[in-house]
Amino acid sequence: MHLDPDYVRFYDIDRGGIHRELPLSGKPAGAGVGAVDPAGRVLALGRGTSGYYQADVVKTSFSSYDIYKNEVTAADVPKPFPMHRGLGESRAFCYLPDRDLYVLMNNAPKDPARLYEFPKDKEEQRHVTFAYDAKTGKFSELPAKRELPLKPVPVVEYVPSQKCLLAIIDSQQWVYSFEKGDWAQLPLKSEGGMRGFTGPYGQMVWVEKYGVFVNVAPYGSTWLMRPDFSQVKWD
Repeated sequence: MHLDPDYVRFYDIDRGGIHRELPLSGKPAGAGVGAVDPAGRVLALGRGTSGYYQADVVKTSFSSYDIYKNEVTAADVPKPFPMHRGLGESRAFCYLPDRDLYVLMNNAPKDPARLYEFPKDKEEQRHVTFAYDAKTGKFSELPAKRELPLKPVPVVEYVPSQKCLLAIIDSQQWVYSFEKGDWAQLPLKSEGGMRGFTGPYGQMVWVEKYGVFVNVAPYGSTWLMRPDFSQVKWD
């Protein structure tokens, strides 16, 4: 936050494994949570609040940095947008390249008619998965029958080939199927006793090339999972 915002900084793996800094073309929309588009974009959903520690969101913006053109485009997102800052520190967001959606897991009022209002009491809240459509510039709620625990999401990742999300909530694995339109819990099993997931920011990623999740668990151990979400029990 203390660096010059007119520059982009990145770690160059291909050319020497060093950190680089380049003048930035275009102005970022402000601080936001980032996700990567395999086509070469870094996406950020910025959410301005009435104060640094305030949870109510007063402004939302969406920016895209093109790594090949070294350009930033940014636009304000009109209301209605999710009105709460979230369920705590986490990586409760990811990008779905084949659908051009930016998923954000958050809380909202239980009353559907008040979906985009700010919920004051925890008893009035529920866990909601929002999707921002970059083409329309609008948010919508992903349909679901099951209600998720009202707790932070250290990480959520998308598996394009299986049309599913995998979210970690309170050390539990939850799978969302776009075909089923619902969430289901996936029991956590491991060979040798995996020690859960790192938090509050999960260190788990989906590697499309090899079809595996890589999870850097607490105490530095690294685990792999090759999922078959068709085996998940949805009923």
